[in-house]
Parts: sequence; structure tokens; C-alpha cells
Amino acid sequence: MSKESLCRELQLVGINIDIWHLYKIINGKVISKDFELIIIGKTLDIDFNNLKNLVD
Repeated sequence: MSKESLCRELQLVGINIDIWHLYKIINGKVISKDFELIIIGKTLDIDFNNLKNLVD
């Protein structure tokens, strides 16, 4: 999925993130809010259980 497509999908569910803000999240220049991370994960079809195992 392209960054543009991700931004569009996020806007459809009510998260207003433009491509510049997404760039800053990806590169660690801005701290993302918890609900933004959850919606981004759901949009990208990320299994949160697997993600938790990667962090541990």
C-alpha cells in the first residue's frame, strides 16, 4: 500500500493524517497517538498479537 493510499484510508475512518505527517511518524520525528497507531495497524491488517511478540 502506498503512503497516499494509507492516508486516504485513514481519512475514511476519521483519522486526518496527511502524507507529511505520516512521513514524520515513520521517521520518528513526531510521536503518534495511541488511537492513530491502532487505526494504522488495523488499516494495514497487522495482527496485534504478532506485533506484541516482536516487541517482547
